Amino acid sequence: MPNKPRRDKQIRSALRRGARTRPGADSVKSLLARSGPVMASIADQASRQRAWRKWLEERLPAGLAARVTGVVERDGELVIFTESAGWGVRLRYALAELDAELRRGPPALERVVVRVLPKGSPG
Repeated sequence: MPNKPRRDKQIRSALRRGARTRPGADSVKSLLARSGPVMASIADQASRQRAWRKWLEERLPAGLAARVTGVVERDGELVIFTESAGWGVRLRYALAELDAELRRGPPALERVVVRVLPKGSPG
């Protein structure tokens, strides 16, 4: 008959009282707060994506704005993803009418690119 695993009563009672098992363990929230520039960069990029998406939703027809699957701004280039090539063509025509307004915006855009990224695709 195999030996029974030992029960460590001290560790069990410490866990019930809420004591940490490892003195160096931190919460995820505290780790993220200390991550500094990396998380700040990601948060900044996410806020810019939300701002561009809102800008597009306000200016594009509702049916077309619903077909936009993503927006990324980097190095003077705005990449707008749409769910199919057909919607991409429609989006290019709509963006041609908004070109002057796009170029006047605060970030200096050199070009706007439309690419296909179907909904639910990783990316």
